[in-house]
Amino acid sequence: MKNLFLQLVVFLSLMGCASLTNKVEMNYSISDFIREQERRELTLSAVEGRLQIRYQLQGQSLAGNARFVLENDRSRLEVSDPVGTIRYWFVVNQNEAAAFYEDDKLAYLSSNGGASYLKKMFSLELTAHELNGLWMGVLPKSWRIRIQPQGEMDSGDIRGKISLEDGVVDFWVSPKNGVLTQLSWATSGKKIKLIYSDFDACCSFEKNQSILGHHVVLHLPEQSDQIVLDWIELNRSTEKQNPRRFEKNLPKGTKVIQLKK
Repeated sequence: MKNLFLQLVVFLSLMGCASLTNKVEMNYSISDFIREQERRELTLSAVEGRLQIRYQLQGQSLAGNARFVLENDRSRLEVSDPVGTIRYWFVVNQNEAAAFYEDDKLAYLSSNGGASYLKKMFSLELTAHELNGLWMGVLPKSWRIRIQPQGEMDSGDIRGKISLEDGVVDFWVSPKNGVLTQLSWATSGKKIKLIYSDFDACCSFEKNQSILGHHVVLHLPEQSDQIVLDWIELNRSTEKQNPRRFEKNLPKGTKVIQLKK
């Protein structure tokens, strides 16, 4: 009888903890998520990191180690081969963007924040700054102001919706830590999908940390095309970057293609 009483006490205690956990999760709202996004955007506005990246495009697969630096509206991504030679870089300096391919001695220039380049190469209707944010779990600001105020529970996550002029975005948020777990965007008859996993803390800022999805898969509109990113580390920058890091210094003999808006 004593053992039965103890089992009953333990069971009721567990039920109480479960009820409390569910209550906390259910109380998390879309408004909470929007506030968390604003905090995350601020925290991740100046970062440096190392990552592994793999492109699977048009039946070809390219992979390499990469370095990434972001400072507000300036960023630089460098992808190297196994011996450390930089084969590709993509630089954004405010509204000007340049992508350089070492093997082809070819560069694409874009004057609209890299949007023309991303549309040409990946069929993405985004600026480079917006894509950088999505890699770190931050929705574009132009999307956040259109988030519908109500969400619904879906397989343990909160499902939200954004109605854009040219499409619809569905996104899923963990009510436990307020991070994006999945995003689906249908626009202009095409669809992209982002899936986040391997979550862990990063980027301490004013005694706060952001939870980062270290493994991110971007499914592109073309069938089977995707970009896979694995953050090795991502840290908040404590000092201002040298402006030269964001200059587009092209080697002599580079073929330059200026992309139109």
